[in-house]
Amino acid sequence: MKLLASIFLVVVLFPSLVGAQNCIDYGAYLHWTGSVDTPDNAMAVAVKGDYAYVADAMGGLQVVDITHPFSPQIVGNVDTPSMARGIAVKGDYAYIAASWSGLQVIDISNPTNPQIVGSLDTPGQAKAVVVSETHAYVADELCGLQVIDITNPSNPHLAGSIDTPGIANDVAILGTHAYVADGSSDLQVIDITNPANPQIVGSVSAYGDAKGVAISSSYAYMASAWNNGGRLHVIDITNPVIPQVVGMVYCDDEATDVVVSSTHAYFTGSMNSGLQVVDIMNPEN
Repeated sequence: MKLLASIFLVVVLFPSLVGAQNCIDYGAYLHWTGSVDTPDNAMAVAVKGDYAYVADAMGGLQVVDITHPFSPQIVGNVDTPSMARGIAVKGDYAYIAASWSGLQVIDISNPTNPQIVGSLDTPGQAKAVVVSETHAYVADELCGLQVIDITNPSNPHLAGSIDTPGIANDVAILGTHAYVADGSSDLQVIDITNPANPQIVGSVSAYGDAKGVAISSSYAYMASAWNNGGRLHVIDITNPVIPQVVGMVYCDDEATDVVVSSTHAYFTGSMNSGLQVVDIMNPEN
């Protein structure tokens, strides 16, 4: 879902980014199909069924009907108390990382009339969120990782937290570990077996400011900004306690986010490089 969401964000919501020339030109393979303007800056997106749910900065949550990709339409919205920066969707709820307002829980059972039904302020600025069965994991910038119990979505409460050395920009989950793109401190591996007592058990340094992370099989893919350029790092997490960088792709623009499928990684640039597609059939090459 995250993969489809991010592709929609770049190809549909930001068509001007596709086919840019700064890195690898995939213009012959990727084609703009349609777009819809949102009130503010689309920061993140998740897809469920025929709808895309867009975290639209000061525009809050925007619900887009994508039944017809050539003519997507905004069909619902709800303001969030502050900037909507990250989003995850599970069941009938959207979970928004809303900067200074922490986690916002929105009932989307009726996509045309979304309603905020619960919230929990976090000590930092909530930037990204992922959801497991019973918990939401929020990358909370200077305040590290916040673990929030969402057993009752209308009454989320803090289960545990851990500070990270840098700035928690993004988070991904695999099994009993959370992987945090932690700014200048790079990838932090956190054991979440006990959500009330998360513990950093491993880390790996890479070049640049870690911006985004995605997991596929036994590898983590981390996007980073470095010296006015960017890199996609391939990190072997077979042993989460000893993650190791095993591959790298360069780009002359800051890499800001990444999603993966079984055979490809897709990462975005902050300025003109658009959507980059990387073959990961052999992750170490």
